[in-house]
Amino acid sequence: MPRRLNQTFRCSPLQDLLGQLVRAPAPRRLVQVQRLEGLHDSIESERAYPLDFLVFQITGYRREDDNPTLLLGDAILPDLRLMIDALSRITPVPGSDELVLRPKELATRWRVSLKTLDRYRRLGLRWRWQVAREGQALTVYPLTAVERFEQDHGHRLDLAGTHGRWAEADLAEAVVRALKIRSRARVSANRLARFVAGKMGRPAETLRRRLVRELVETLPPPRQDAASKAKRVKGVGKLDARGRRLMARAHRMGVSPAVLAERFGRSRSSVYRVVQAERVREAKGVLIKRSEGARAFDGEVAVPKAVYGSAVRASAGMVAWPDGLQRVFTRAPLTRVSEQALIGYLHRLLATAAGLRDELDPARPRTGELDRLERMLRQADELRVLVLRAQPGRLMTLASQHLAVSDDAGPLGLLDLLDLGLTDLSEAFDAYDPFHPTAVNPAPFERYLRLRLQRHFAVMEPEAGKARRKSALEEQLAVLVEHCKSLNLMD
Repeated sequence: MPRRLNQTFRCSPLQDLLGQLVRAPAPRRLVQVQRLEGLHDSIESERAYPLDFLVFQITGYRREDDNPTLLLGDAILPDLRLMIDALSRITPVPGSDELVLRPKELATRWRVSLKTLDRYRRLGLRWRWQVAREGQALTVYPLTAVERFEQDHGHRLDLAGTHGRWAEADLAEAVVRALKIRSRARVSANRLARFVAGKMGRPAETLRRRLVRELVETLPPPRQDAASKAKRVKGVGKLDARGRRLMARAHRMGVSPAVLAERFGRSRSSVYRVVQAERVREAKGVLIKRSEGARAFDGEVAVPKAVYGSAVRASAGMVAWPDGLQRVFTRAPLTRVSEQALIGYLHRLLATAAGLRDELDPARPRTGELDRLERMLRQADELRVLVLRAQPGRLMTLASQHLAVSDDAGPLGLLDLLDLGLTDLSEAFDAYDPFHPTAVNPAPFERYLRLRLQRHFAVMEPEAGKARRKSALEEQLAVLVEHCKSLNLMD
């Protein structure tokens, strides 16, 4: 059954009219559904129609109005579809000789997903509820409405049908990329599929299903013997640490509890208990680096808005750099006020997460508290990456200023300084404390980072720099690219 549309009426007179139609007898409602469908197919989106004309076409009742209300066809059409849905949902249309397509049949015809069909309903695809042969009411799409939509949106359907078909080689490459990311980060299958599929310009649902299937294949085979069934029912035996981690990871990636219960020979309740216990263990093991002076939030506080300054101009020596690396070091930095607000919010968010983690009951953890804690930690990681991504432009400026008064102004000297600066960037961010108890007015992070980098650039050993400059420019660029990827600075 399709989801209810999260859609409201655009024309309040039609919404009021629907409130009257639903009180009519069932045979009358069926006639009105037919009238609504005919009216829907005759409305032109660019024209304006008087309200009394619409009422007459739907109910057959003609009323006189000296000052008729005019409604635009573009606003009338979605309201008519909502009226058809509401009336046919109350009184499903009996089966007839009219050709109709069920959602799965139409999705196969257009080579799209069921979610895409729901989105097409907003674009003008008409549907209704109808009684099937089995006696159950379900959503159907009349063939006339399907052909009309194909005529109006043929180009969109062609692109969707092509876009939704993964080539097997591309899908295998996407799975490899996703598994590499999963080995470094704790993310769900949905986020992983959306990220990788978005980078490749492909749909995420197919990739998500393949990832879940790949993960299920790594689980133990299902236990079908009588002893294991009795063991599953009685809950006898404990999983080892590896089994618990594997179960929790599979659940996080989207494998259903029923499949996990079958594979591990446990009940669903045991699966939930193991998953919750592993979530608590992982939350307790997370290192939360926060300022000791940061106060926890009392309630929900909005995230400060990120405001950026002017972008850094690319120098002549960056022409041979990869495009992704150029974008990293020419990215606009945050303004000082916005940056301080984001860093302060980050530390207070981590303080709130630390307090929530201390209050967790390992014996009886609550799902809502775990969800909130994981959401806070995930938001903190995103804020950290947001602030760090705004720093390479400043790093480029400082390195260029240092080389301007230095004897080593070659391209490799610049790469050496940037590599050293990236190493110091992460350490400086973790060491910076905006709520230090001894500092009444702590220095902004921009100044703190600048002074720290200038000091480290000044004491850089020439011998070490010459030793690194023996390698080729391409090798140094490759090292810098990998360094940026490790800090999640690349797009």
